[in-house]
Amino acid sequence: MADTFQRSDPPMIATDSKYYPLLQSIEAMVFTLSVRGKILDCNGTCVEQTGFSIAEIVNRNLADTVALPGEADAFQAKIDQIISGELVDRFETCVQTKHGDQKRIRWSGIGLETAEQTVPAILLTGIDLTNEFVVGNHLTRSRETSAKLKQQLARLNATYDLGDEAVDRRSERRPDYRQRQRVAPFDGRHLPTNDCFIEVECRNIGARGISFFLDNPPVTRDYVIKLSRGPKVINLSAEIRHATLTDFPDSRRFLIGSQFTGRITEGANG
Repeated sequence: MADTFQRSDPPMIATDSKYYPLLQSIEAMVFTLSVRGKILDCNGTCVEQTGFSIAEIVNRNLADTVALPGEADAFQAKIDQIISGELVDRFETCVQTKHGDQKRIRWSGIGLETAEQTVPAILLTGIDLTNEFVVGNHLTRSRETSAKLKQQLARLNATYDLGDEAVDRRSERRPDYRQRQRVAPFDGRHLPTNDCFIEVECRNIGARGISFFLDNPPVTRDYVIKLSRGPKVINLSAEIRHATLTDFPDSRRFLIGSQFTGRITEGANG
């Protein structure tokens, strides 16, 4: 239902103007503002994006109505620049809807005079960039997390003097071994208790070692690998030789390459 109200200022573009249907149909928000920065009129997209009805926002200051707390002055300064005739590049702000949601909007504005109205004012358009903004922030955080993990891995390599993956590949060709086995950190003396072991996905195995995936960097240089096939289980100690951060479509994991160092019997200790 159309809003019924009295405007103290006439709309900048009259409803019978040939431009009015065009402004109502575009997907961008379109505000016409007075020289005082008050909203003279807006299109339907403004209502959809802000949650305010036309009656609720006409004759109100735009910056005071939709800007986030603390950002109204900066928003108004941009509007004042456009009103004064300055050439203002596109700029972005966050706005707050009537219901408290936040959106990221890219604004652009031009001075406006029409045959219907000769009072100087501006036409301000806003495009919703919220989805792109959120995705961009997630990507930035992902890159920062990846960089931190790589730094952590570099420190781990330096601490444990881990070898190069290429050395293992040159010295032994390991066949694929896409099985799930159990591993646990090893103190070099005692076989870890069962609750210390976690199940991991293996990648390949050979006479000299095995590689597997961990969700996090290895916590020590030495691990125990529980290799089982049916009821038969053997415990092998292994030294981590490399840890490589790998990206998968749904996860980020570390590929761990290890070299067997011995066999451990139940109850073994130093």
